[in-house]
Parts: sequence; C-alpha cells; structure tokens
Amino acid sequence: MIKTITFTIQKYIAVAVLGFAICFGMMAAPAKAQAQSVGELRAVIAQLMLQLQILQLQLSIEQLDSGVPTSNTYDESDIGLDLGDTDTVHVENNDSTADDNQGTFVIEFEVTAFDDDITLSSYANFLGDPGKDGILMFDIVDKKGNSVDEDDLDSYDSSLDSDTAHEEYQRYWVEEGDTESFTLTVNVDPESAGFYRVQLADSVSYIIGGTSGIVSQVRIDGDKFATNYIEIDGHNFVEEEREETEEREEEEEREEEEEREEAEREEEEREETEGREEEEEREEEEEREEEISVPNKNYQACDRSLGTKKENGQYACYGTWDYGNDFGGDNDMCGSYGSGTTGCEISAPVCDSNVAKAMQHYKISSQSDEMVTKLAELFHVNIPSLKDGMKEVWRYECVAPGSVLGAATSVGVLSQLESAVSSIEMMVDYIKTKI
Repeated sequence: MIKTITFTIQKYIAVAVLGFAICFGMMAAPAKAQAQSVGELRAVIAQLMLQLQILQLQLSIEQLDSGVPTSNTYDESDIGLDLGDTDTVHVENNDSTADDNQGTFVIEFEVTAFDDDITLSSYANFLGDPGKDGILMFDIVDKKGNSVDEDDLDSYDSSLDSDTAHEEYQRYWVEEGDTESFTLTVNVDPESAGFYRVQLADSVSYIIGGTSGIVSQVRIDGDKFATNYIEIDGHNFVEEEREETEEREEEEEREEEEEREEAEREEEEREETEGREEEEEREEEEEREEEISVPNKNYQACDRSLGTKKENGQYACYGTWDYGNDFGGDNDMCGSYGSGTTGCEISAPVCDSNVAKAMQHYKISSQSDEMVTKLAELFHVNIPSLKDGMKEVWRYECVAPGSVLGAATSVGVLSQLESAVSSIEMMVDYIKTKI
C-alpha cells in the first residue's frame, strides 16, 4: 500500500515538475524574469520532496503499528542495515538507589550499513508512553509477557550511546560498509513489585542517504534483543515496606522497653522477697536457738526399727545419758555415771549380727561447736536443746559377738585406735545424713 501511495506521489511530483518546466520554457520572458521563475520552481520542488519524506515516515509508522509489512521493510536486496548478533545483551540491578526499587537494563548491539549511508536517531523512546515516538523504540515487559504502560511506572529514563558512530543533528551516522556499536540503557522504577525486562521493538526505522534521505525500516525479533528478567521492589511496595519496618521497629522498641521495665520490677520484687526470706530465716534461726525443745526419745536408739539391718563395721546407734527423760532416758551406757568408757558390747536389733560395740564416748560439754552441731542434727534438736538435755553419748558399731554382754573391756592401744576410727566414721555418718 505504501509502495503504491509513494509511487503515486512521486508521479504527481514528476508531472508537476515537468509542467512547470514546459510552462516556463515556453514563456518568452526577459532573462531576469526567467531566472526568477526558475528559482521559484526549485523552491516548489524542494518543498514537494520534503512533504513526500514526511508522508513516507508517517505512513511507515502507521503500517508498523498495525503490523502490516511495508514496501520499505528490510530485504536483502534493499539498501539498509543489519543489527548483528545479540551476544552482548545483559541486565544489572542498580543497588545504589536509596530504596533499591530501580532496575537498570542494558542492551548492546551493532549496526552495519550496506549499499548506502544510513542514520539512526540518537535517542530511544518507550512504546508504552503514548506521547513518545521515534526511530528506535523499546518495550518494558512484565513476567507474563505483557507490555507495561507509562502509567504503571513511577519513573523511567533511557539513553542511546555509541563510542564509534558520528553524531550529527541528534542522529548517529553509519557509513556504507561500516559497523558501529550502540548501547541502550533503560532505568525502570515500577509502581508494583515484580519481574521485568527490556527489549527492542519489532522494527527499527532509519534514513537512507543521510539525515534528509528516505525513511525505511528493518524488521527484527525483539525477543532476541531482550534482557533477562530481574525482580524489582516496586515504588509502592518499598514505601509500604519502609512504613511497616518503621512501625515494626517502634513496636519492638516498645516491647523491649516494657520487657526492661518488667525485668526491673521482677528484680526489685525478687530482691524484696529474698530480703524478707532471709529476715524470716534469721528470725526462725534465732527462735530455734532460743527455744528449748526436747523430743523425749532417742532417734538413734540401738533398738530402733530399720528396714535393712546394718552389717558388721557399719555405724549402729548411740547410747545416751540425758537429764530426766529428754532423750528417752539413760540407755546403752558403757561404764558408770561420770566414768564412761568404750569397748562394751550390747544387744543391738539394728545390726544383722544383733551385736554392737561402743567405739566412741563423747561428753557434750567438752565437744567443739562443730561436733555439737552434728550431734544436734543426729538427735533432731537444736543446739541449745542438746546442751540443755544431754550429758554424754556413746557411738556404737555393729560387730560379731566377742565378749559377755554388758562387760567392759580394757581400753589399750587397740581401743584407742578403734576410738579414733570411730570418730572419723561418725563424721562420715553425719555427712551421709546431709547428702
């Protein structure tokens, strides 16, 4: 269709030019008037040629938008350009932006001119911006393959640069047979978060013969001149995320402050509780020390009932000399009143052998505080009660029968050693009661 329209326009221009030529050639005018008419004719012809170029460009763009191939679409036999390979198409994420919600896409390509010089515009425009058109167009596509409109972006900008091509009148010049390199850079800041890429439009327009030649086009596969997809945090998403982050941080600070205050309150309460408990313990201890309370029984008696009887060599029981009946009366004494001794064997139901021997004799009034404390715990009383109600005690061990019951044995060297061992064992017995 364009070819027919273009040919018709060119035919009309040719007829008009011929008509002017014949008309002015037949006129018998003076030389000055004739020269003046020739100048006017040239101006008219130039104006007509300019109008033809403008009409060709408009029709080419309209046909490109409608998807109908035009007579100016690149063909191997035509004068035109070749965009080369797509090995240098790439994309990068711009981490330098404040909100990290902008993606930077870069497409590098080469243009080779053949059969004539050509020019390209020195800028590129976005297909999704209705106010933009031009020679080189690009598209922004989402993950579903849908083209993004200008309204879907918070902002975008683009640039078309070349380190090799000569620029003149906002156009890059590619001379016949030469190959020039171009870099398209597009910065995209979308409203919504998602995956995006940039690609060239499906055709590239160019001008044959320089900046004032015929406008033509070359069809390309835009998908082959496309970056890979990258995920971009949308402008709205970043704002919402920032607000949510600030609110979350404020909430966390409030919670931390409340936790600190609660911890301080708990610490104060704990200290107060510990202080009260310590005071109560001191008061109870003082009361225990001041209060005289006797059990009226011997908790370490030799005839007490045990689930498992003691074996030979083990601690068995204590004999007592008490005041009144504070600890169950005077039982299992070894020796006489005021002259206690060791070595006596007695009947002891707590022993497996049923026999126990007095290994140690203690006068309460002459014992150390440590020993008095241990004895008081064994007899289940406080220290004042022990001192007040107990005179002397005898520590017995289970043994095999060896002498007449109730008879006293001489103390000798062996007895002294046994007494020392008995004292140590008593300490061990006490420790066991504490474990």
